[in-house]
Amino acid sequence: MRRLGWLLAAVLLAGCSAPLDVSGTGWRRAGADIGQVARDEMECVRAVSGAGETRESYVGGVADAVRHAVRERERLRAYDRCMQERGYRRTA
Repeated sequence: MRRLGWLLAAVLLAGCSAPLDVSGTGWRRAGADIGQVARDEMECVRAVSGAGETRESYVGGVADAVRHAVRERERLRAYDRCMQERGYRRTA
């Protein structure tokens, strides 16, 4: 039963990662058309691809799920910073 609890926690944590919005509609900047927004989004995705990287864990299980959740949180923060530095603000 305990093992099932850990597995459930790992699945829930792994599901916490949010995809980066590269649709061209999640950010706004005065004078930027949807094509420019999409290009800037892709450049920011490339720029933050290594954000939050940690050493490989050989423990596995919940430790890897937590490590993944931390990495995703840092990647999202770096992406938001990149877009904001380019003069964008979120639409929602």
